[in-house]
Amino acid sequence: VGKAPAGNQVAFCEGLLRCAERLAVDGRQKEAIAIYDQLREMKGPHQVRGGAVRGAILTRGKDGLALLREYLRSDDYILFSAAVQAAQELPGDKAVTDALTAELNKLPGDSRILVIKTLGVRGDAGALPTLFGLAKSGDKSARLEAIAATAMIGDASAVPVLVELMGDGDRAISNAAQEALASLPGKEADAAVMAMLQGSQTDKQLKGLELIERRRMTGAAPALLKAAKGNDESVRTASIRMLGDMPGAVKFPVLVELLLGAKSAGEIRAAERALSAACTREAGPSAGKV
Repeated sequence: VGKAPAGNQVAFCEGLLRCAERLAVDGRQKEAIAIYDQLREMKGPHQVRGGAVRGAILTRGKDGLALLREYLRSDDYILFSAAVQAAQELPGDKAVTDALTAELNKLPGDSRILVIKTLGVRGDAGALPTLFGLAKSGDKSARLEAIAATAMIGDASAVPVLVELMGDGDRAISNAAQEALASLPGKEADAAVMAMLQGSQTDKQLKGLELIERRRMTGAAPALLKAAKGNDESVRTASIRMLGDMPGAVKFPVLVELLLGAKSAGEIRAAERALSAACTREAGPSAGKV
């Protein structure tokens, strides 16, 4: 490499990277690693060294963990990010997750964010305790990314943490937690949403209604009907509106009863809209035809 003309160094090194990739595909890992190691130790262009770091870690497989840890501690962001990219591509292994989480609290802002994103992409629930801690306190950017990563992993253990964070005093944190809960699959998340609706705090009830709608919880009709007859006008109005959007979940006479019992202009409009939607559905494809 050192004998190549200066103007051709980058092209020559990139050619060697492609050769190493081909050797690894062909099962000739030792030869590939030798090329990667030579290139990553050069004082050459960053893109070459970064590619070599990624290749050296991936080609070593499980034996690349020591190298991964080394570059996670690097002050060179290009080499650090190359190692993190390799971690995204390594097979799902607890040891990789442990290597990433062990360094999180030692990293500066941008580097920490990159590792948090990577933990989300990897989807290993073993990262959740660390992510929960980051989501609850500290730098706001890291908190938001930790919440997003938690949603990507999609494990039920995140439900109580997200419900707690929905009550955070920072609106951005609260909204991010609500977004995450909306996307989280499973009956545990559904149960938490139902508990919010059936509680006594209006703000939580309204958030529960939003989540029921976003999660398309058609089985929530009985709870919505009960909420439509509750004490708070905003909860009643939202519940009536949502009942009209649930085909087959509520019988026509029930909607008529809600209209007759409406106590405000908003409830009346919501009940009329629900009835109109029900009539349109009942009429079927022939509606509007002469």
